Amino acid sequence: MGKGVAAYQRYQKRRKIWEKGFVRLSLAVAANQLFQAEFEEAKSTLRDLIKQTGGYAVCADSVGIPEKSLTRMLGPKGNPTTKNLIAIFVSFQQRYSVTLEFK
Repeated sequence: MGKGVAAYQRYQKRRKIWEKGFVRLSLAVAANQLFQAEFEEAKSTLRDLIKQTGGYAVCADSVGIPEKSLTRMLGPKGNPTTKNLIAIFVSFQQRYSVTLEFK
């Protein structure tokens, strides 16, 4: 295996570890924002998370809702249901093998 291939594999491994931590932190921040009734901030945090982890198409497919609906519900005028918010959280937890614990 060439040096370039080995370096790329190391990069991929580091990125995967970083991405998992980023997802865990972003979900925790969004959950805390929701619990503090900071709905616009929570939607913004989820939008940023989605954009950094494959985009709306990937998330919508994983959640099982149309991409356009996901984009609208998390937009400034959006009003996502609790069911959809939970589906987004569960989707990320399953895709990245992370869990959130509240004490």
